[in-house]
Amino acid sequence: MGTEKIDVLEKADYLHLNTTFRYIFIKDKVLNVFIGAGPFVNLALGDKILKSSIYNGFLQYSNFYFGGRPEIGISKEINRFRIDLTGQYMFNLTPSIESRGDIKLTNNTYSCNLTLGYKLR
Repeated sequence: MGTEKIDVLEKADYLHLNTTFRYIFIKDKVLNVFIGAGPFVNLALGDKILKSSIYNGFLQYSNFYFGGRPEIGISKEINRFRIDLTGQYMFNLTPSIESRGDIKLTNNTYSCNLTLGYKLR
């Protein structure tokens, strides 16, 4: 009685470009704490067609979409090295999938990143 569960996997490749403007609001000798925000842009690479039949009415992945990217994090500098631990949320301002009608599919992505940097000068 009821509906059957269907697992669907769709994939698309995008070139992701972003930048972030950061403000350090706690700066001391041990650790820096910052907040940041900036835009991102995704440019489609390869096949954009949705393959699953459950997506009838949707045309394809968008060639281009953009959104915002707020973040919060901590950083530590050790000699010429810098270590960052950052939490980010990326939200679409334009749909990631084109469709007929008023349905708009978007991505809302949370991430946590650990990065290592090196100062050349």
